[in-house]
Formats: sequence, C-alpha cells, structure tokens
Amino acid sequence: MTEIDGIEVWLERVTLRSDAVAVALRAQQNDATRTLDSRYEAVFEAWAEMAQKDRQRGRKLSGQPPAQPGEWLAEIPLHLGDDAGTKYRPVKRQAAGTGTEWEATWVFSPAPAERATAISIWVGDPDDRSRVHVTL
Repeated sequence: MTEIDGIEVWLERVTLRSDAVAVALRAQQNDATRTLDSRYEAVFEAWAEMAQKDRQRGRKLSGQPPAQPGEWLAEIPLHLGDDAGTKYRPVKRQAAGTGTEWEATWVFSPAPAERATAISIWVGDPDDRSRVHVTL
C-alpha cells in the first residue's frame, strides 16, 4: 500500500458492517520493525523491573508500560471515501498488542451508501492519487 518511516504498510482487509467500515492494516516486518521491537523490549524490561520493585515495596506503579512500536499504525493519516460521496469519519482505532504488534484496525462511520460501488482508501494527503480501490 505505502511506506511510512521505512516500514511498508499493507491493506489486509476491508469489512463492511451494517453501521461502519472496518479497515485492517498490517506492517511488513523488516529491519526497521525489528530495530523498533528490540528497543521496545529493552525499555519494557526496564519498566517491568521498576514495576516489580514498586509492588514489592507496596507502592503504586510508577508510570505506565511503554507504548508498543506498532501503535503508530493507529496514528497514520488514513482516509476513506467512496464513489457515492459518503463522508466517512474514523470512530475507533486499535493497534498493537500481544501477537498483533504490527497490526491495526480502523473503524469508519457510516456504512457505505447503497449506491456506492467502490471504496477508496489512502494514507496522507486527501488529494493523493495513489489510492487503493476496493470494489463493493
């Protein structure tokens, strides 16, 4: 689909629901993702040690665990449009998690209009011509 910060992001699935459209993305594993994963593991281990010490001392945990590197997938400028002119807005985003570190799901509302025959999905500038088109 597109490359962002040296990581290829792929459109994995589009699901039409009665009230929305769900778009699943996946980042292709490469040297950049592996580097980010390694850095995350080191930071997470340091946080986990600190959290364990806090628990042993009966203290409230100092801070939250670090964000997984794949969470940036929920922040990319993803857009959705269709040939019926439906105005979509993102209503939910979920990215990363155990076993899904480099996956994200975006939910756009509303559902496509009945007269829509194709959906366009793109990252970045709304006028970008390098869109992915999905026929309904």
